[in-house]
Amino acid sequence: SASAAEVFAVKGFAATKVSEVARKARVGPGTVYLYAADKEALFELAVLRACESPLVATAKPPYPGTPARERRALFRSAVEAIAHFPQLWVGLQRRVVDESIGEYEAILLEIAAWLARYRQAILIADRNRVEWPDLAKAFDELVWADLVGHLAAYLGTRMKTGHLRAVGDKSLVARVTLASLAGNLLGSPIWPVPPEPGITAAAAAHLLVPVPGR
Repeated sequence: SASAAEVFAVKGFAATKVSEVARKARVGPGTVYLYAADKEALFELAVLRACESPLVATAKPPYPGTPARERRALFRSAVEAIAHFPQLWVGLQRRVVDESIGEYEAILLEIAAWLARYRQAILIADRNRVEWPDLAKAFDELVWADLVGHLAAYLGTRMKTGHLRAVGDKSLVARVTLASLAGNLLGSPIWPVPPEPGITAAAAAHLLVPVPGR
């Protein structure tokens, strides 16, 4: 399913052939069907693996896949399980702050590490928005909307208290910051997807720390 995740992220579901996944995994096409009943089940298994779902470990091969009416709940559950940013949550709750720059840096490092860790799942969801809209919607609603909202709220609080110098609309700052991290770690029209995102995660976060100003 790791090879399947990589192929689905690059080519998309419709353009991917099971034989390509088999070639990537260095096995015969028939071997793939020992793990997943069909291409849809293989896609689902790839998503669950990319989201580090425990269902992958307990699934008995060949994985049969989930009925279409149940997939939305499955995807939302898998994405919800990984959509946690404790440093940001703690920052939102904290009212007494000694060192906001260090706190802000820790939050950006947390987000960068998360993007690097789950980039395969993010790329699969984005590449397959048309064919698997429930997966993309789960990320949009449970990760991106909440992350922008919470980061904007955090920045707004620190700007009001003077711990971070205001540079404009808090929501815009949050969006630009997240877009910059995602562009560096997931790829963009300017930069290709980095081969080793973990190496660049800390560097990307450090570079963004001065955004609100000291």
